[in-house]
Amino acid sequence: MSVRKTWQIFARDVAMGPRTMMVLWLIVFPLLITFVVRLVFGDLIDPSPRVGVVDFGSSSIPAALEADDGIDLTIVNRVAELQEMVETNELDAGLVLDAGFDAAVQRGDLPNLRFFVGGESLASNRIVLAVTTIDLIRGLAGEPAPVEVVTEVIGDGSSVPFQQRLVPMLVLLSVALAGIFLPAASLIQDKTTHTIDAVLITPAQVGDYFVAKGMVGFLLAFGVGVITLLINGGFTAYVGGNLLVVGVGALMSVQIGLILGAAIKDIQTMFTVWKGGGIILFAPAVLFLFPTVPQWIAKIFPTYYFLGPLYEMTVNAVSVADVALDLAIGVAISIALAGLAGIVARRMEKRLAAA
Repeated sequence: MSVRKTWQIFARDVAMGPRTMMVLWLIVFPLLITFVVRLVFGDLIDPSPRVGVVDFGSSSIPAALEADDGIDLTIVNRVAELQEMVETNELDAGLVLDAGFDAAVQRGDLPNLRFFVGGESLASNRIVLAVTTIDLIRGLAGEPAPVEVVTEVIGDGSSVPFQQRLVPMLVLLSVALAGIFLPAASLIQDKTTHTIDAVLITPAQVGDYFVAKGMVGFLLAFGVGVITLLINGGFTAYVGGNLLVVGVGALMSVQIGLILGAAIKDIQTMFTVWKGGGIILFAPAVLFLFPTVPQWIAKIFPTYYFLGPLYEMTVNAVSVADVALDLAIGVAISIALAGLAGIVARRMEKRLAAA
């Protein structure tokens, strides 16, 4: 394999890439989907904290909460109903105010304040509601607030907000589209226009050609994946580990793209294969959206071995060492795919030579 020939093919593809609509689509489409998803689930326009109150007396706290433009208040009649609304994520938190609560605080007593928080509520909303409630009580009694706050998490306290569980799917969409489609479509187009014939009659070898195509696809997939992770707040303190995970995903996607590009004759067939094989690629990301489903099922699919580490690092803020085994398996899968890509490339070369 010649480094110079590989670089020449790479430079040609990089120079021609921005002129094609496909490259623009591969960059813009994942970012557009990210924008729409975050808009729908409230990360770009953060929803007001939602609190429900059951007031058994005539406390002034509900009126003060209602007067706060930054809080969405719901008056609930029964404690059981309040708990259900918090558990189903209709509310971020719930307050239960016993009869005579204000008078007890003003007397200096220590009344019980029940404060429920939803397991899927945003941490920022929990903090806002808790601090606001304490401030209102301080307004009744002064410093320090003579109140004992009993916080109860309703539902699974380890639950992750839905928009956070979407991050791996958004990153996968970005990485897979660029990493698979760009090399595959480029190979198919070169075969259709016989550009590849012109390349292979030069001293360039099929290995140079494949490596160059893979490099272009990897750079685009890695770049779009990093941008998607960045705008979704997926980076943690382990930035190097985050980049490594996206890199493994981009590498795996590129190998799949090269294999498909060498084996498939036209773009229509490529789209058909993409539709049929999409479940294999996206199954782990879909399973992350439903934590009640046994998560071991996701490990059956190859893309889990970069999505799993990505999920753990972005959601649970674990270190690279904690996901090293899964990452190593992902690298091994990529190497195996590279070997398969080499076999498919040689077969393609023989077919072209025979033609």
